[in-house]
Amino acid sequence: GTHTCSAQATCTDTKPLFTCACMTGYTGTGTTCLNVDECSTGTHTCSAQATCTDTKPLFTCACMTGYTGTGTTCLNVDECSTGTHTCHRNATCTDTAGTHTCACNAGFSGD
Repeated sequence: GTHTCSAQATCTDTKPLFTCACMTGYTGTGTTCLNVDECSTGTHTCSAQATCTDTKPLFTCACMTGYTGTGTTCLNVDECSTGTHTCHRNATCTDTAGTHTCACNAGFSGD
């Protein structure tokens, strides 16, 4: 016979009937399956230094600016040691979480 499972569900023939189960990333009865937004429910595995994007049926994680990694793990980029800072040559660079600060060297002034 024909089943009434959702397009986001798997159908298992249990003769003479069938069962429907929502696929990963969806929730519901099997005949009706709704996307689970892991980002808004907090069930994602993204790092605290990453942004979570719901992609139906799952999600993606991307490290924020100033961090590098997979999205589930994000490490601070030390702009001072990598030379990617924006400090003037007459300023001292100090690495901070996700960014850096610049301070004028003695005898110099500016921003």
